[in-house]
Amino acid sequence: MSEDDLAVAVVRRWEELDGARGTWRAHWQDLLDHIVPRKADVVGARAQGEKRTDKQFDGTAGDAVDELVAMLFNNMTSPAQRWLSMAPVGVERDRIVYDWLDHTVDLLLAEYRRSNLYQQLLEAYVDLVTIGTAAIFSEEQPIERPGFNGFCFRAMPVAEYVVDTDHQSNVDTVFRRFQLSARQAVQKWGEKAGPSVREAFADPHKRETEFAFIHGVMPRDDRQWRDRRAQAMPVRSVYVAERDKHV
Repeated sequence: MSEDDLAVAVVRRWEELDGARGTWRAHWQDLLDHIVPRKADVVGARAQGEKRTDKQFDGTAGDAVDELVAMLFNNMTSPAQRWLSMAPVGVERDRIVYDWLDHTVDLLLAEYRRSNLYQQLLEAYVDLVTIGTAAIFSEEQPIERPGFNGFCFRAMPVAEYVVDTDHQSNVDTVFRRFQLSARQAVQKWGEKAGPSVREAFADPHKRETEFAFIHGVMPRDDRQWRDRRAQAMPVRSVYVAERDKHV
C-alpha cells in the first residue's frame, strides 16, 4: 500500500469508527455533565473558563467518584508500593533470570516516578469509573541525549480516540484525532508535517493555526515476515495530516 492510499485508509477508518459510536457520545456527555463537568467535552468543545456545573444537582456523585478513584489508585498503582512484577513464561525457575527481571522492575518503577504517570493515572481512573472507558497514551520524551530520555504519559479524553476489537473481542486497534498548531506540528515532524502545515508555518501570522492529525495503531495486514525493517512488525503506528491526507 502506498503512503497516499494508507493516509486515505486511516482517515476513512477513523470516520467509520467515530460514526459507529455516535449514540455512546450522547450517553458519555450526559454522565460527565452531571458527575465530572470539567471533562464534559464529548459532544462539543466549550470555551475555556465557561461555567460547566449548570446540570449538576449536588456533589454526591462526584464525591463518590473521588473516593473510588483514590481507592483504586492507592490499592493498585500507589507510587509508595512495588505494584509491578515480571515473571518468565515457559521457563523453569532460574535465579539469574528472576534477579534480572526484578532489577528491570526496579528500573521501570524508578522511571515511572520520574515521569507524569501517576498524575495521568488519576485522570484515567476518573474516566474508567464514570464512563467505563479509559486510555493512556505513552511515548518516550524527545531525544536530548544518547540513551533513554524518560517516559511521557497522557490520559486521553474519550472524545479524542476510538477503538476496535479482534475476533476474540480484544482491543487491537486504536485511533486518536488531535489538534496541533502549525508550529507544534513542525516541531514534531519537521518537513514531513504536510504541505498545508508547512505553508502556514512559513507565514509568521499563521503559525498558531491548528490542524487535525489522526494517529492510527492497528494490526499490520501487509506484514513481511522476512523483512527486518518496520514492515516485519505485527503492529503499525502511523500519523496522518487529515487535511492533506498525508503520512
